[in-house]
Amino acid sequence: MVELTDAFLAALTRGGLHARSAREAGISPRLKGSAVAVETQELDTSPGGFSSYLGLQDGKELYGMRLQAKMRLDVRSPVKLGAGECRNTMDLAAGVLAQGVEGVSIGRILAHAPEYDPVEDCFAGVIEVCCHGWMCAEASQEAPGEFEHFILKGVLT
Repeated sequence: MVELTDAFLAALTRGGLHARSAREAGISPRLKGSAVAVETQELDTSPGGFSSYLGLQDGKELYGMRLQAKMRLDVRSPVKLGAGECRNTMDLAAGVLAQGVEGVSIGRILAHAPEYDPVEDCFAGVIEVCCHGWMCAEASQEAPGEFEHFILKGVLT
């Protein structure tokens, strides 16, 4: 779900981190400093689809679905900067996420200690973030049964 990944990227970038989508492969060989790659590791939208009618907004029907997700952040740091730099970046990323991601309610944040990755010749650490929220969409007036204008909305915890 691109909107979810984009919300995480925006929060991390605002927090001063070099963050990219995990779809943009091969960042490690070019690293001059630490970087964070973000991807959706698990996504649950049960009971499925935009099955919840949320009412009218500005004359348009609004539908939504609950979502629960586990996001994975891969933190990479050049060997010359050491494992400490990787850990510092992980701490900064976890702190930024703990302050909130727009449209998402953050649950558990779990950081795994950085280790040397011989394949990519860098230090690598992983942060897993459990989150939940609502994905809302407007029913298209031109094409019945289709949705447009997708928006993430957090939930009260």
